[in-house]
Amino acid sequence: MRNWILDATAARSAGSLHDHIGMLSVMDQLVEDDQLAVLAAPELSRELTHSNLSVSTVRTSEGLGRFIALNRAIRGAANGKNISAAMFHQFAPERLDVPYVLRLTDAHLVGSATRSSTEKYESKIGTIGWGLKRFFFRRAARRAHSIICATQSLASSLRESQPEIDPGKLIIAPMGPSPVVDYGTRHSASAGNRLLTMHIRPHKNIEVILRAMALPYAKEFTLTVLGTLSPANSPYHAFISGLIDQLNLGDRIQFAGYLSNPGQVREYMMDHDILIVPSRLESWSHSLIEGLVMGMPVVASDLEVHKEVGSEDAWIFPVDSQELLAQLLVEIRENEPRRREYVEKGLLSTAGLAWDKYASACIGALRDAGGE
Repeated sequence: MRNWILDATAARSAGSLHDHIGMLSVMDQLVEDDQLAVLAAPELSRELTHSNLSVSTVRTSEGLGRFIALNRAIRGAANGKNISAAMFHQFAPERLDVPYVLRLTDAHLVGSATRSSTEKYESKIGTIGWGLKRFFFRRAARRAHSIICATQSLASSLRESQPEIDPGKLIIAPMGPSPVVDYGTRHSASAGNRLLTMHIRPHKNIEVILRAMALPYAKEFTLTVLGTLSPANSPYHAFISGLIDQLNLGDRIQFAGYLSNPGQVREYMMDHDILIVPSRLESWSHSLIEGLVMGMPVVASDLEVHKEVGSEDAWIFPVDSQELLAQLLVEIRENEPRRREYVEKGLLSTAGLAWDKYASACIGALRDAGGE
């Protein structure tokens, strides 16, 4: 019997929590006679009460304190047994004799091309924090037996940022859908002016939507943002607030707050006409997939990951072109045959999306790392 350890101590936010639940629910069925000890954040532990996996709750904070807590938890989970291999989410403890697999899910750690356009909105502490995260990720990546990336785009960015890494260490495995996805729910794909986007963060680039809405031929569109505008909270929020005032868009924008309930997110999607994913940087793009799976017209920026995940099933625009974005929005609203065509293609291409491939890749990487 092989003994493995999986680090899930970072599964605290809604997105990370949902990803871990999807992954572990399938891994639970694949471990067979082996033992997988999951070191879980309290939020995740509460969701795994009926799992057959061995789950230990570990309370950690960001930074070096997390590594110290992880080392203690690993020793406790080992409990005198030989650990064949471990799996960590992006960062690994420095002093570790066990071979390990690294899961990379955050493009911020490797996507250097867009940092200057997004980090100008970071505080000094935030900028230092990201620098430290990239430093520790690089160290962990060099020592890892293998690295699992959800997309070819993410793996390519990793190779560009760390050319010294052996390409043979990289494993490409697509993740599954988020709990927002309900295969029994279908968007009407009807024409309309109600736009939806998901987040307010510098790399999410909602400013391009605002500028598109201010153009003369896009004056009828309204926008709902699943986020909260708090100008005092960050330089980026202050920038967005100022841009809304400058473009006189205040009465056409609604900020619905951050929603952790997948059902509520789904309801907003069904109540709007077009989903916009305008990001400058993405690792996997759950929002794009959620829209395609449930038959919603989707417009996305021309990131390689969007082209890879969404193929030709979403309308694509250059990330800084509000003119082309506005033109696409009008086309989607006015051209019903083309709108229906894209929606059907999206439904077809995402019909088999599941966590099986990603979970199988994780189990295979653990077995390989342990030499078995």
